[in-house]
Amino acid sequence: MIGFFDPFHSLFDMTEAIPRSTYSVDETDENIAITADLPGVKQEDIQIALENGVLSVYAKRKGHSYAYAWLLPKTVDNEAIEAEYENGVLTLTLPKLETAKLRQIPVKVKKELAATATAGV
Repeated sequence: MIGFFDPFHSLFDMTEAIPRSTYSVDETDENIAITADLPGVKQEDIQIALENGVLSVYAKRKGHSYAYAWLLPKTVDNEAIEAEYENGVLTLTLPKLETAKLRQIPVKVKKELAATATAGV
């Protein structure tokens, strides 16, 4: 069965031997934030890489490892990605390119069209 493709779904097949941690993806007009729980992992045991549009995270702790990979949309500013780790939670902030941010476009009404519309009322 072919399912819906979620570009933020982990590309690695997690097996029963690898403990499952949870992660969430939140998107705003400004950025995409990925938050992953990595309990018991030391900061120095986390590796983050970006290659060919794929952001990967590998983390290990005694007896366990976590591996994630996300295919990033072209709207992400790859040069501005940031990572923070605090109390067992890894937060990746992926800012969007200026051209990808939501921009409101005002609708202008020409005077002659507005006058015709009100004359017909």
